[in-house]
Amino acid sequence: GRAEVERNRMKNAFSHRRLQDDDIIIPKEKKQATAAQTVMYLTAGAALGLCIFMALVLPSQRRSFNLAANERIAENSRELNDLNARYAELSGQYESMSSAYADASQRLSAFEEENASFTSMYRTLTGITESYNAGDIVTAASDYVALDRTKAAEEPLLGMLTGIDAYMQNEGFDQLVSMGTDSWNGGRLEEAENYYNLALQIKGDDPEAMFLKARLLQSQDRITEANAIFDVIVGEHPDSPYAERSVQARGY
Repeated sequence: GRAEVERNRMKNAFSHRRLQDDDIIIPKEKKQATAAQTVMYLTAGAALGLCIFMALVLPSQRRSFNLAANERIAENSRELNDLNARYAELSGQYESMSSAYADASQRLSAFEEENASFTSMYRTLTGITESYNAGDIVTAASDYVALDRTKAAEEPLLGMLTGIDAYMQNEGFDQLVSMGTDSWNGGRLEEAENYYNLALQIKGDDPEAMFLKARLLQSQDRITEANAIFDVIVGEHPDSPYAERSVQARGY
């Protein structure tokens, strides 16, 4: 049977008989996709691609991004810590330098004040000596009694002041008292009182100068002022010859 079938097939293959409907195989018609289906297919493909991207690609990229971001944050943190440490170091240096500057400024100001005080006192003492040597006893005495002696507590000012004390409280004082008496005798009573007052500012406890001033006031009928001075002479200098004279002048 198989050989027979094969012979018939070959025979039909090379025969020139008319093809019958049963001999023709017509393929099935392929349907064309509509526009809506095309859009749907494209959308489904895009969605599928996005899902694949989200599931496979995105996590890897996210891990890479997070790793890079963490490294950058760590680097920034290290830089920030270094800057904070440097800032703290510079702040400490600034505070130390500010303290040193303030201390130096304070010492400089103190030195300048001390130097200005020294210079001022030196000029004053030199001026007193020059005035006295020039015979201007009034100017010398006026500057002398106005001295701030605390500013001449150290050398060389102290030595200068000691020398000035020596002649102002002796020769200078005596000259002022003598000038007061000369003015009194010349009728210049106000001038005489000024000389006595200046002498008493140099030696305020001298009974002779006190007595002369009291007598000058008494001669001007300034009895209350004169009696107050007489009382001081009698009370504080009882052994002075001017104590007895004060008693007589006051009229006890």
